[in-house]
Amino acid sequence: MNATARLADYRHFEYERTLAKMELKALGAAQVREVAGGYSFVHSNPLHIATRATYFADVMVDGEVIPAAQRHIELEHLKSRGGSRRQATRFGVHGFHEYKGKFNPQLARALINIVDASAQALVDPFAGSGTAVLEAQRLGLAASGRDRSPIAAFIADVKTEALTFGDHQALMKRLAAFSVQVGDALKRGQDTEELAVVPWLHTSSQVYLSQWFTTNAFGGLTAALALHRGSSRPLHERLSLLAISSILRGASLQDPQDLRVRRRKDAFVAPPLRDLYLERIDRFMIGLGELEPLGAARARVTVGSAHDGDLFQNLGGGRRLIVRSLPMPQPSPTSTRTGCLCWRLVSPHPSNYGRWKSR
Repeated sequence: MNATARLADYRHFEYERTLAKMELKALGAAQVREVAGGYSFVHSNPLHIATRATYFADVMVDGEVIPAAQRHIELEHLKSRGGSRRQATRFGVHGFHEYKGKFNPQLARALINIVDASAQALVDPFAGSGTAVLEAQRLGLAASGRDRSPIAAFIADVKTEALTFGDHQALMKRLAAFSVQVGDALKRGQDTEELAVVPWLHTSSQVYLSQWFTTNAFGGLTAALALHRGSSRPLHERLSLLAISSILRGASLQDPQDLRVRRRKDAFVAPPLRDLYLERIDRFMIGLGELEPLGAARARVTVGSAHDGDLFQNLGGGRRLIVRSLPMPQPSPTSTRTGCLCWRLVSPHPSNYGRWKSR
């Protein structure tokens, strides 16, 4: 069937236009030609393009307009935040934490399609905050991730669990009720400056953390942490901890503009922690409301490395994708967003995962 895929109505970088064309071909389109505002092509099932491709607004077939699934989600996200003609990169769970060094989810989605659109699983041994794993799940792949950083693995694992949680409305109700208690604890502890006992936080960790917060801010933090269980936490408590984590940089004595761990140079008064926390929870609620129903199994992201022997465990058979991260240069005034450049996928032959063939 003859069809036309129209690019989404935001400014595309040249690499995105290139990836869009490559996606069409990888998804089975033939006779791909550039036309005004997009690409014409021939495909036996244009709906497949609309469902899977990344950078398009819609697909037109014989006068019928089929909205692109990815752009629909982005537009719903932008609408809930006042609307804007731009690419949305923080839709759903992707905006839950401003993890330094993460790349756009659109890039991960496009590369998965291009490298092997028939892949059934993805492994990311350098998962970071989980962008590649999340996009693999959204495309229906079995996925798992590892990262040496405990905080990165925690962020990614909470987001993957939220993405595939069965009843998002019930989750939102539990999170809303629990966040009121946590917000009250943050304010009470910050007002009184009294330190609460956090049974699951080691004494040495508590002493170290106290050096990075004002006395009143640390009082609020310990009061809030004391409400969270030390193990077997339900998802709404894990989301609450993720919200606390996401506000700590701005509420601590660490310089928020410096990627290195350095102290603020000027005197600092901690902002009201309850307000920051509840504002973050409100963002979580909007993101949870944007999640589309998924039939994919829940992915797990754990602390570990690319050398772990069980890296491919429980992913089943079929074709697999492996994310390989190249060494990232040290941040400098002239090197920004290098994460998008230092990332590639490989599609290894199923009979020998030890020999990764780059594509």
